[in-house]
Amino acid sequence: MLDAVLGDLYGARRSITSGVLPAELLFAHPGYLRAARGIVVPGRHQLFLHGCDISRGDDGAFVVNADWTQAPSGAGYALADRRVIAHAAPDLYERIGPRPASPWAQALRLALLDAAPEAAEEPVVVVLSPGIHSETAFDQAYL
Repeated sequence: MLDAVLGDLYGARRSITSGVLPAELLFAHPGYLRAARGIVVPGRHQLFLHGCDISRGDDGAFVVNADWTQAPSGAGYALADRRVIAHAAPDLYERIGPRPASPWAQALRLALLDAAPEAAEEPVVVVLSPGIHSETAFDQAYL
Protein backbone atom coordinates (compact mmCIF):
# COMPACT_ATOMS: atom_id res chain seq x y z
CA MET A 1 0.00 0.00 0.00
CA LEU A 2 2.78 2.45 0.89
CA ASP A 3 4.39 1.72 -2.48
CA ALA A 4 1.12 2.64 -4.23
CA VAL A 5 0.78 5.84 -2.18
CA LEU A 6 4.37 6.83 -2.99
CA GLY A 7 3.78 6.18 -6.69
CA ASP A 8 0.62 8.27 -6.64
CA LEU A 9 2.07 11.24 -4.74
CA TYR A 10 5.00 11.51 -7.13
CA GLY A 11 2.93 10.55 -10.16
CA ALA A 12 -0.71 11.16 -11.08
CA ARG A 13 -1.68 12.50 -7.62
CA ARG A 14 -5.15 10.94 -7.82
CA SER A 15 -5.36 11.03 -4.03
CA ILE A 16 -5.14 14.82 -4.23
CA THR A 17 -7.36 15.41 -7.27
CA SER A 18 -10.05 13.15 -5.79
CA GLY A 19 -9.96 15.04 -2.49
CA VAL A 20 -8.74 12.11 -0.39
CA LEU A 21 -5.60 14.02 0.60
CA PRO A 22 -5.47 17.81 0.95
CA ALA A 23 -2.80 19.26 -1.34
CA GLU A 24 -1.56 21.54 1.46
CA LEU A 25 -0.72 18.50 3.54
CA LEU A 26 1.54 17.09 0.83
CA PHE A 27 3.20 20.33 -0.22
CA ALA A 28 3.86 21.48 3.35
CA HIS A 29 5.56 18.23 4.33
CA PRO A 30 9.35 18.75 4.68
CA GLY A 31 10.06 15.30 3.26
CA TYR A 32 8.18 15.86 0.02
CA LEU A 33 10.55 16.52 -2.89
CA ARG A 34 8.67 18.50 -5.54
CA ALA A 35 11.51 18.09 -8.03
CA ALA A 36 11.10 14.31 -7.89
CA ARG A 37 7.56 14.34 -9.28
CA GLY A 38 7.37 12.25 -12.40
CA ILE A 39 10.56 10.33 -11.71
CA VAL A 40 9.76 6.66 -12.01
CA VAL A 41 12.24 4.14 -10.72
CA PRO A 42 12.54 1.21 -13.14
CA GLY A 43 11.14 -2.07 -11.90
CA ARG A 44 7.94 -3.08 -10.17
CA HIS A 45 8.26 -0.96 -7.04
CA GLN A 46 9.14 2.59 -6.07
CA LEU A 47 9.64 1.66 -2.43
CA PHE A 48 12.33 -0.92 -1.68
CA LEU A 49 12.58 -0.97 2.08
CA HIS A 50 10.03 -0.64 4.80
CA GLY A 51 10.50 -1.06 8.49
CA CYS A 52 8.01 -0.62 11.28
CA ASP A 53 8.06 -0.38 15.03
CA ILE A 54 5.51 -2.72 16.55
CA SER A 55 4.24 -3.44 20.02
CA ARG A 56 1.50 -5.50 21.60
CA GLY A 57 -1.61 -3.74 22.77
CA ASP A 58 -3.40 -4.52 26.02
CA ASP A 59 -5.60 -6.95 24.09
CA GLY A 60 -2.55 -8.89 22.84
CA ALA A 61 -2.89 -7.70 19.25
CA PHE A 62 0.11 -6.26 17.44
CA VAL A 63 0.03 -2.52 16.77
CA VAL A 64 2.21 -0.63 14.27
CA ASN A 65 3.61 2.41 16.08
CA ALA A 66 5.73 3.90 13.30
CA ASP A 67 6.66 3.31 9.67
CA TRP A 68 10.20 3.81 8.40
CA THR A 69 10.75 4.08 4.68
CA GLN A 70 13.59 6.54 4.16
CA ALA A 71 16.26 4.64 6.05
CA PRO A 72 14.83 1.76 8.03
CA SER A 73 17.54 0.41 10.24
CA GLY A 74 18.04 -2.97 11.77
CA ALA A 75 18.61 -5.33 8.85
CA GLY A 76 22.40 -4.98 8.96
CA TYR A 77 22.39 -5.41 12.73
CA ALA A 78 20.20 -8.52 12.46
CA LEU A 79 22.51 -10.08 9.87
CA ALA A 80 25.63 -9.22 11.89
CA ASP A 81 24.10 -10.51 15.14
CA ARG A 82 23.35 -13.84 13.52
CA ARG A 83 26.98 -14.23 12.46
CA VAL A 84 28.28 -13.29 15.90
CA ILE A 85 25.94 -15.70 17.72
CA ALA A 86 26.67 -18.51 15.24
CA HIS A 87 30.40 -18.04 15.90
CA ALA A 88 30.30 -17.35 19.65
CA ALA A 89 27.62 -19.86 20.62
CA PRO A 90 27.25 -22.38 17.79
CA ASP A 91 25.34 -24.90 19.94
CA LEU A 92 22.79 -22.28 20.96
CA TYR A 93 22.49 -21.03 17.39
CA GLU A 94 21.90 -24.56 16.12
CA ARG A 95 19.34 -25.26 18.85
CA ILE A 96 17.43 -22.05 18.10
CA GLY A 97 17.54 -22.81 14.38
CA PRO A 98 16.72 -19.38 12.96
CA ARG A 99 15.43 -19.26 9.43
CA PRO A 100 18.11 -18.28 6.92
CA ALA A 101 18.33 -14.55 6.23
CA SER A 102 20.04 -15.02 2.89
CA PRO A 103 16.75 -15.18 0.89
CA TRP A 104 15.82 -11.75 2.26
CA ALA A 105 19.24 -10.27 1.50
CA GLN A 106 19.20 -11.75 -2.00
CA ALA A 107 15.66 -10.42 -2.63
CA LEU A 108 16.77 -6.93 -1.56
CA ARG A 109 19.82 -7.09 -3.81
CA LEU A 110 17.74 -8.25 -6.78
CA ALA A 111 15.12 -5.54 -6.18
CA LEU A 112 17.82 -2.87 -6.16
CA LEU A 113 19.46 -4.30 -9.29
CA ASP A 114 16.03 -4.39 -10.94
CA ALA A 115 15.78 -0.63 -10.37
CA ALA A 116 18.81 0.06 -12.56
CA PRO A 117 18.15 1.73 -15.89
CA GLU A 118 17.73 -0.75 -18.74
CA ALA A 119 20.86 0.62 -20.43
CA ALA A 120 23.02 -0.49 -17.48
CA GLU A 121 24.60 -3.75 -18.59
CA GLU A 122 26.30 -4.50 -15.27
CA PRO A 123 24.62 -2.35 -12.60
CA VAL A 124 26.31 -1.79 -9.26
CA VAL A 125 24.32 -1.35 -6.05
CA VAL A 126 25.54 1.14 -3.46
CA VAL A 127 24.08 2.34 -0.18
CA LEU A 128 24.32 6.08 0.33
CA SER A 129 24.91 7.00 3.94
CA PRO A 130 25.18 10.23 5.91
CA GLY A 131 28.50 8.89 7.19
CA ILE A 132 30.15 7.39 10.22
CA HIS A 133 28.47 9.76 12.68
CA SER A 134 25.00 8.58 11.68
CA GLU A 135 23.17 6.34 14.12
CA THR A 136 22.63 3.91 11.24
CA ALA A 137 26.22 3.94 9.93
CA PHE A 138 27.09 0.39 11.00
CA ASP A 139 23.80 -0.95 9.71
CA GLN A 140 24.29 0.67 6.31
CA ALA A 141 27.95 -0.34 6.07
CA TYR A 142 27.12 -3.95 6.87
CA LEU A 143 24.51 -4.11 4.14
